[in-house]
Amino acid sequence: MNWREWFDGLKWPLVLFWACCLLLLLWGGERLYRTHIVIRPAVAKLKQLEGVRAVEFKEKDLYVELEAPNNFKATAEALSTIAADFLGPDSSLFIIDQRNEALEQLFDELSLSLAQAASRGEYETMRPHWTKIAAGAGAEMDVAVSPTAIYVSLKKGGDYLYQIIPREDANSYREEDQLPLLPKVLAKEGVQ
Repeated sequence: MNWREWFDGLKWPLVLFWACCLLLLLWGGERLYRTHIVIRPAVAKLKQLEGVRAVEFKEKDLYVELEAPNNFKATAEALSTIAADFLGPDSSLFIIDQRNEALEQLFDELSLSLAQAASRGEYETMRPHWTKIAAGAGAEMDVAVSPTAIYVSLKKGGDYLYQIIPREDANSYREEDQLPLLPKVLAKEGVQ
């Protein structure tokens, strides 16, 4: 039997109709799977974390608005792990804070010494310098260090600024210590 004879008996409009139906069914199944098996459990787990105010998905991006958690480092690491487990490593995680201009100026003033600490590993020697500058501006500062990043938290009144600075010193490149997704921090105005 010749392949042309096999195709002569097909009714092409019917074949195209069923092919479109199959594609529509596959697309709908993928959407249902993503919504009910991936996103809903991820949102439920994320909302259980301390300090999480709101969670929003846009395509492969996860936006998490935080209140002022007691331990920003632990919250950010837990967010990273949950997001990577549910969404995969090709997604992006954005943490939204409640910063104001005064906190941004304070962070700009501290950023050089924070970058120096990230590159040299001099965290404890720089901590008194940071807290003195923050106290002079009437803010509270918390700095936590992990093998991969420095987690900075500035609070003044009801406003708070978070920043995650990747470490660049020699001790920060162990594969087992790397976060699945490195969170990025945005101001509330930075969310589109």
